[in-house]
Amino acid sequence: MSKATTIISGYLIELDTDGDSTDCYISYNDHGTFYTASLAAADATGMLEDRNGRERRIPASTIDRITDWAVAYGY
Repeated sequence: MSKATTIISGYLIELDTDGDSTDCYISYNDHGTFYTASLAAADATGMLEDRNGRERRIPASTIDRITDWAVAYGY
């Protein structure tokens, strides 16, 4: 299993790979409110969610940059 992290446009990106599967998660801290989503969910909806279900839009261009990074690291 390997783990890679980076920050892209203020979003924390965490990629976990174990050979059979990969997981990529996006997190964003907006003044103490934390929004998260998997890369797959963010790509499908364009949104991150906080623990109360409130949504925060993530730009498509940022998702594209995150996807490019994740693919380069084994996603």
